[in-house]
Amino acid sequence: MTKDALARTAPLWVPSQAAIESANITAAMNALGADSLEGLWAMARSDIAGFYHRLLAHIGLAWFEPYTTTLDLSRGPEFARWFAGGSYNASYNCLDKHVLAGRGSAEALAWEGDGGQIRSLTFDALQAEVCRLASGLRSLGVGKGDRVGIFMPLVPETAIALLAIGRIGGVAVPAFSGYAAPALVARLEDAGAKVLLTVRSASRRGKAVDMLASALAAADAVPSIEHVVVLGGSPQAKNSRVVDWNALTRGQPDFIDADRTAADDPYLLLYTSGSTGKPKGAVHGHAGFPVKVQIDQYLCFDVKPGDRMLWFTDMGWMMGPFLVLGALGLGA
Repeated sequence: MTKDALARTAPLWVPSQAAIESANITAAMNALGADSLEGLWAMARSDIAGFYHRLLAHIGLAWFEPYTTTLDLSRGPEFARWFAGGSYNASYNCLDKHVLAGRGSAEALAWEGDGGQIRSLTFDALQAEVCRLASGLRSLGVGKGDRVGIFMPLVPETAIALLAIGRIGGVAVPAFSGYAAPALVARLEDAGAKVLLTVRSASRRGKAVDMLASALAAADAVPSIEHVVVLGGSPQAKNSRVVDWNALTRGQPDFIDADRTAADDPYLLLYTSGSTGKPKGAVHGHAGFPVKVQIDQYLCFDVKPGDRMLWFTDMGWMMGPFLVLGALGLGA
């Protein structure tokens, strides 16, 4: 069916020739030597390792150490290792790469609250906030491989938390901000979380929700949690495990080096909703999910540096990290 015939039968957007010529996927086709979209698909099907190797070189990821093998199947396909031998940190790729490229003053994060409040952070400012929190978490004993829960609504600090945890080699465990304590316990206990990041309260459907109460109830039920870091004020009753977010980050350095994590070092532990049984956690490495979402946003969403991307979702669902790690990784 021709484009004109399709346009008459369904509501479609048909790209102009100029849009096609400027599209990321067209640039990728040219860089990889494909003469058509079908040719690009065939290239990926025939040699997936070679396809990704050439595509990532085109997109321009920032590696501390280049990988020696794109895809290692020596242990079988069920134990595939991607980018073996490589050193890559997702937080560095989302922040430092762009700052070092001279884009520190470009907008990195834009936020509007329910009441119309507006906040905007440049890559410079976002990097500084991430480093202050990362350093604060280190002062609490968080190190490589330690799991840190994120139980927070849609505020800039939620993205900051995601990037700060990865910067020091920790493992982020995002949980849906609407969970009650039992659902939160199921995930934090399974993960063996060491620290939980949360807020005093959040607005949901125009009403204030006491998220801290749920967070503290969950922390009481999970022995591995040593600290609960609270944004927006601590409870009046003393609790030795509660740490004020602002006090934790105050006086911390604006810059710390990102941990030189291996490509397959764990970074995210993302849980299913639990609607079909016990929640199942999927482990994602620094050069796994964060790299794939950049590929998806580059090829399928045509995301370019300076673009704005909105995916209205909680950080507890995989599309939250998808938005932050993909858009910032591509400089949007």
